[in-house]
Amino acid sequence: MAKKKSFLDAAGDAETLSGLQPTVSRTVLNERNRGIEDSQKVVSTKQMLVDPEECVIWESHNRIWDRLTEENCRDLLDGMIAAGRQTEAALVRPIKKKGPGRFEIIFGARRFWCVKWLREHNYPEFQYLVQIEDLTDEEAFRRGDQENRTGKDISAYERGLEFAKALKSYYASQSEMADRTRVSEAKISRYIALSKVPVEIVNAYAELNQLTLVQGPKIVSAMKVKTKANAMLQEASRIHAHQHALRADNKPLLSGPEVFKRLMDSISNKKQRSKPAPLETYGNASSPVLTLTNKNQSCLLIQVPLGVDKSEAMQAFSSCLDTHGSKSGA
Repeated sequence: MAKKKSFLDAAGDAETLSGLQPTVSRTVLNERNRGIEDSQKVVSTKQMLVDPEECVIWESHNRIWDRLTEENCRDLLDGMIAAGRQTEAALVRPIKKKGPGRFEIIFGARRFWCVKWLREHNYPEFQYLVQIEDLTDEEAFRRGDQENRTGKDISAYERGLEFAKALKSYYASQSEMADRTRVSEAKISRYIALSKVPVEIVNAYAELNQLTLVQGPKIVSAMKVKTKANAMLQEASRIHAHQHALRADNKPLLSGPEVFKRLMDSISNKKQRSKPAPLETYGNASSPVLTLTNKNQSCLLIQVPLGVDKSEAMQAFSSCLDTHGSKSGA
């Protein structure tokens, strides 16, 4: 009686018939079951928990570290406390040259900030969940960009700075960059423009994500004129001081649209309309009871201050009609 073949033997026969070596299938199956070192800390095939002190931020990371606060990380902090752990892994790569740390953070700096904050605020058991991959700088940029396309907490301004640096460092043209990242050239141009907004103006915004891709090119375009640039920088300084005062008083800060409007108003060419000189006044010249400010073929425009004597106002009104009523066609 023929011996029943195992799954691996059957797979080997099939591969031999197709011109392949049976060892290929066995290798694939073995790879699927292979673990990584330090098994006590293994979470999945490519993930592990590490001490955050073993990690450093990649110098080309898109996050502006100084802008991270307990307030704008509150949602993530609460989620991690509720879960008792970090639920989504950050992406890191091994540091091959001598220096501080074992891993370089490609994306996940906000998670890194939260783990460090929690460890300093009565949650010392928290560790940093990372996924380890060996990446070139250009690959690291593209992985970070893909991660942040759906992220609501990363600002367009931070992405703009990242795009500007990547264009200079990794690509010969915006066309090549668009082809590699699958981001349109038009959108790349808007990100690059946003990166050129002066930091003084950026600081006028309460949160970085309030400065949008629509606002950035308009600001940069206006600042090409020196007088407008000076006016906007002065206004940005006033707005920044105003925001600081509001924050100190625990009052709502200015919104993004409010900040942008003030910046644009500071360079507006519209001249302030002066009040038209009155055509005629009735009563005391220094405090008239009635003023004729305008007239046309169909009506008279008059003003009567609040608090005047009614009989005096009626008398003045009657005199005004006697003088101008028939001429205006009233």
